[in-house]
Amino acid sequence: MALNIMKILGVRIVTTIMATLTAALSIILINVYETQAIIIFSIEVILLPAIYIIGNYCAENSIKKEYEDLMKSLTKQTEKLKDDFDKVRMENIEFKTMLDINFGFEDEEEN
Repeated sequence: MALNIMKILGVRIVTTIMATLTAALSIILINVYETQAIIIFSIEVILLPAIYIIGNYCAENSIKKEYEDLMKSLTKQTEKLKDDFDKVRMENIEFKTMLDINFGFEDEEEN
């Protein structure tokens, strides 16, 4: 679980770095090519949300995978506990039957 949290944190850090570099590069390009500033700014406005959307998608997939793995593990453990419970219950019924039979024989021997 801690590994997946670090993976999510890594995805978010990479996303932030990419967005920051994109913004910085856009500012530099806007200052260098002042006549093309509007087109560069338009490209930046399109790229930044796309970067964040892709980063969040990767983080959500990581969380989803962790959740699915956890649910599989819990389901397997629950099924094992149910099997153990059924086994103990059957043993209990067998012991109860043996006690009923033994008490029945003891009562007849005393009379």
